[in-house]
Amino acid sequence: MTGVQTCALPICEETKGDSRILVVDKTVPGGAAEAGGLKSGDRLALFNKRWTDSRHDLLEAMGGIRPGEKNTVVVEREGKAVTLTLVGAPGI
Repeated sequence: MTGVQTCALPICEETKGDSRILVVDKTVPGGAAEAGGLKSGDRLALFNKRWTDSRHDLLEAMGGIRPGEKNTVVVEREGKAVTLTLVGAPGI
């Protein structure tokens, strides 16, 4: 990889030139992310129709999640856009 990658588990932020993208490093077994289909290496694009290219954006987008609420996440996986539904869990 060219560029810089910084990780604050479980999300890594990759920067290359002026572009940034968030990459899933790992999910918690049995957690909401794993149950919703997120996998290590997924590149986050949209969270509830909001562009997320920094940890700050992602945390802000996740700030209003309620337990049991469905959330749409679009990731890039193996070069293809994949839409997932994650359900809010207590403590998120």
